[in-house]
Amino acid sequence: MRWVTKAFLENLWHRITSRKRRRTDELNLGWRVTDGEIERRPLLVSQVRRKEHLAILGKTGTGKSSLLRSICAQEITAGHGFVFFDLHGDATPFILRRVALEERRAGSDLSKRLIVIDPADPDWSVGINVLEALESNSAFVEYHII
Repeated sequence: MRWVTKAFLENLWHRITSRKRRRTDELNLGWRVTDGEIERRPLLVSQVRRKEHLAILGKTGTGKSSLLRSICAQEITAGHGFVFFDLHGDATPFILRRVALEERRAGSDLSKRLIVIDPADPDWSVGINVLEALESNSAFVEYHII
């Protein structure tokens, strides 16, 4: 009985220590699903691929917002920058809480690295006029107007 326990513990120890550690620069999107079956392998996005655009599509209630919150939390923890358009206004409080949590964890002030634009705030609204011609790029705007 004792040798069975020892063999079990040795096997367990080797399995734990031989696992490949996930690199911190990879973004974890969750478990892989192939043909409707959940695999025990995570779906990771490399640093190089993260520089490309990401589209998340799905029906109502399928977890799109939860996935976006998870991605934001990972990016904040890793210290990476990102742009998040919160069209519904429900994710901004979550992101601000995660930034505050990271500030407490790291012991640093992240306010100089954070820009929050709330289109619903009438006192601090931001307008973008794509046809506005500034002196430095007026030829660019005129050239592309059809």
